[in-house]
Amino acid sequence: MSRGRLVSTRPRPERVLLVGASVRGAGRRLSMDDSMAELAELARSAGGDVVGSIAQRVARPTHHYLGQGKLHELRGAVRDLGADTIICDDELTPTQQRNLE
Repeated sequence: MSRGRLVSTRPRPERVLLVGASVRGAGRRLSMDDSMAELAELARSAGGDVVGSIAQRVARPTHHYLGQGKLHELRGAVRDLGADTIICDDELTPTQQRNLE
């Protein structure tokens, strides 16, 4: 009988990075903190492992969703945290989604 390591057959949870952008002056149902906390709970309830979050307040919506500095921060966070998935706290336009990808 061989004494090998036990290997889990369960897939590892998806590593999720949360991203939120709040437009100044836009009426929001929840504060940014509450909105991000709610998003984290939704991700966890779907089986995700939330590994981090990035949030930014912007003066107006952009075609990148986040400013250039936050985009660089996001790229580094995905790499450093080993995120598999990014979940945004807004509905993205097709252009914003393509630019984030």
